[in-house]
Parts: sequence; structure tokens; C-alpha cells
Amino acid sequence: MNRLFVLIMVLLGVVSCANGQNGKTDMKGKKIFVAYYSWSGNTKAVGDYIAQKTGADVCRIEPVKAYPTDYEACVNEVNRHGSTYDPELKPIQANVAEYDVIFVGAPCWWGTIANPLRTFLRSNSFKGKMVIPFVTNGTSGSGCRM
Repeated sequence: MNRLFVLIMVLLGVVSCANGQNGKTDMKGKKIFVAYYSWSGNTKAVGDYIAQKTGADVCRIEPVKAYPTDYEACVNEVNRHGSTYDPELKPIQANVAEYDVIFVGAPCWWGTIANPLRTFLRSNSFKGKMVIPFVTNGTSGSGCRM
């Protein structure tokens, strides 16, 4: 129930921003991109929702060597490499430089973003871009450092 509440709150925030209700940011005429890494599918759901509401192009960030689908095996793999490990990523079919607004999302792992998103952020230039992060979280508490 708690995860559902958090997801609903995130989605409500995105919708209000996407509709320009905050009065501060007008995204009309801007080219929008959503890039996300999703291990369990939760971040994919949020990323796809943002793309639907904003009319953005969307791209899933995927490591060349996928993380195990079993939770415990994935935890062990992430612990083995540590939070500063930058996994090699599969090429994406978009040029980040062509976009004005970029949403980036990932699950929160041990209080920080998942390693594949970190690699994506380090591999691209976001100079002059509006970058809007979003995270999903299952068990790491309420905080996540980006």
C-alpha cells in the first residue's frame, strides 16, 4: 500500500508539472525526452506515464550485462560492484543533444541512483538542458541522493 501511495504522489506531481499548473515552466514547443533504467518495471511505469503526459520520446537505459531478475541475486551483484561502478550500456536510439527537457529516472539503490543511470549521466552532456530527475523506491527509506 505504501508503494502505491508513493507512486500516486509522484504521478500527481508529474501531471501538475506537465500541465503547466505551477506557473513557472512552460514546456510547450520544447523537445522532451525521458530516459530511465528500470529493474523491476516500476520506474518503467513512471517513465512511460511521464512520456504519455508530456508527449516525450522515451528510451529505456539497459546495461550490456543485465542484472539478475532474482532480487537476492541482484542485491548481491550490486553489492559486489559497489555504488560507483559504471556498467557498460547498450546504445540508445536517440541523441540527447537534440532535446530541450530531459527526464531521467531510476530506482533508488542504497540511498543513491541505480548504477546504469549514473553511467548514462556521465556519458552524456546536459549543458543547457533542463534535467528533471525522478526515482522509484522500494526499501531504501525515503531519501535518495542523485
